[in-house]
Amino acid sequence: MWIALRTPSVVRAVLDRRGGEGMKEYIDRKALIAEYDRVHQGTAGGARKLMVDAPAADVVEVIHGEWEAFDCISESKRGRTIHYATHKCSVCKKWNGRHAPNYCPRCGAKMNGVKTNV
Repeated sequence: MWIALRTPSVVRAVLDRRGGEGMKEYIDRKALIAEYDRVHQGTAGGARKLMVDAPAADVVEVIHGEWEAFDCISESKRGRTIHYATHKCSVCKKWNGRHAPNYCPRCGAKMNGVKTNV
């Protein structure tokens, strides 16, 4: 169950029945209750109790980053010049060699692309 803010003073609990379709939104409970208390006039009704008693979701904040690509030049044993790129995480600044997966294996940041540094 997650809480969706429809208008500043009306809050409804919505059971997500989409079976994983689409992106879910998670709201900071303390901030939502503080905003509700600020906007709502009169006695606290069932909506505030629902916000306080709603079960918390087990979520992790996603850290976004990008691979910084650096051009490298090497020479093979046969004297040929080899051009390749090495990648560094923009979040933790750790090198990941030639591989640029969708996440950083060291800090867990989700990579949104590659920034080229020549």
